Amino acid sequence: MAQNGGALLRSAYLLLLIMQTQPDRQLTNMPKEYTLTFDSFEKLLHSLLNDIGDGVFFISYDMRIMEVNDRACEIFENSRKNMIGMDCRDLIASGHKRFLNQAFRDLNDFESWVGEMSARRTDDDTFPIDITVKKFSLVNQTLFCLVIRDMSEYQTLRELLRQEKSHRREMYVTLKNLMRAFERERSGIETGISHRIKTLLLPTIEKIKRESSVDVRNAYLNVMRDQLINLTAGFSKELDGRFLRLTRTEMKICKLIQTGLASKEIAQQMQISFETVQAHRRNIRKKLGLRGRKINLHALLASKSFFRHI
Repeated sequence: MAQNGGALLRSAYLLLLIMQTQPDRQLTNMPKEYTLTFDSFEKLLHSLLNDIGDGVFFISYDMRIMEVNDRACEIFENSRKNMIGMDCRDLIASGHKRFLNQAFRDLNDFESWVGEMSARRTDDDTFPIDITVKKFSLVNQTLFCLVIRDMSEYQTLRELLRQEKSHRREMYVTLKNLMRAFERERSGIETGISHRIKTLLLPTIEKIKRESSVDVRNAYLNVMRDQLINLTAGFSKELDGRFLRLTRTEMKICKLIQTGLASKEIAQQMQISFETVQAHRRNIRKKLGLRGRKINLHALLASKSFFRHI
């Protein structure tokens, strides 16, 4: 037992004896078996201090460390022998020493001060702590008790939690934006389909009702069937109404172009002028979106089966 530590224990033990013998403490009738000897009191005190999960320091009025528990040695990675007699302020980072000085200066007997600051093991090794300072007197001797908790792990967990929360917020914002984008896209698709049905399919149905040729009606129906199959199978986001815009005469011309006939041959077969066939071809390319594009009309129509039965 170091000299300062022994003095602390003797003062605490003397205070206990005074409490046992003073009449106003109502301990005069205490059974003998409950009276502590100095040795048993020393063992009890050390046992209690070392069972505490935080570092405990007893500090003299001149800021010197008088006693520490095992946990205090673990926190500061130092031995009890080296720490006893040190100025306790040497354990605190330089920027926070003034807070500890103020706590020592302003505390009254049995008052406590609680705060957060940085401690240091070496000049380059600082770590966060939670510290409680309590002032008390033992037989005309003023002492301070410091209880220090290492907050390094807590700070690490708190930072990880902050990062996790930030990550979750980012994921939430991203998911929310994706859901909005999906909703806009779904709404756009629904609007587009509704528009196409109203402007293309319904007029085509009316056109089919008025068509006298069974082959032409079947061609229109095949175009509609092809478009609806592609739509429901996910091959197209909207109805391709290009072929539904074609007139009865243009549908017949597409059939003849599909078979490989030239404009003169088409004119002879349909008994119309060559210029009329050319005008129909220009209108067909316009309605199919081919105007100004180097796409062969015959090659495009060759892949469409709905002209073959006209």
